[in-house]
Amino acid sequence: MNKPLTLKKNIEFRKVYQKGKSTANRNLVLYYMSNNLQEFRVGITVSKKVGKSVVRNLVKRRIRESLRELAPLMPAGYDLVWIARASCQEADYKTIKSAVKHLAKKAFKGQEKKTIEKHPKEIDSKKQKHTLEKSKQVEERSRWNGNKMDDTFH
Repeated sequence: MNKPLTLKKNIEFRKVYQKGKSTANRNLVLYYMSNNLQEFRVGITVSKKVGKSVVRNLVKRRIRESLRELAPLMPAGYDLVWIARASCQEADYKTIKSAVKHLAKKAFKGQEKKTIEKHPKEIDSKKQKHTLEKSKQVEERSRWNGNKMDDTFH
């Protein structure tokens, strides 16, 4: 999966703060604004109140990874600025991911990224067949490798 586009310049952040909408929970604040692009852009801010540089970078990595996993919840065409609160300092990955998911659902209520599929039933059946074939192949390999190892080492 490709990395999301990022907001890097101070003017881009300020524009989202001034003209965008916001929502928050215990761990994070989300500012969002429409940007008329095909993808969403992300900016992450972690202040010195959260902790020293090691802690701040850890929080940023956790937020970034959460966004990567939850990308289907993010609608295209928005600038998102995530601000970590001081409570993120003690939060683990699971907590931060649930906070990101909560704010995304709260902010975009049903505007999930739309995927274009011609025949969803056919695609699902192909995926199921493919995963079934893969699992059979893995099972056969593990049996073969297991028997070979048993003969060699016993």
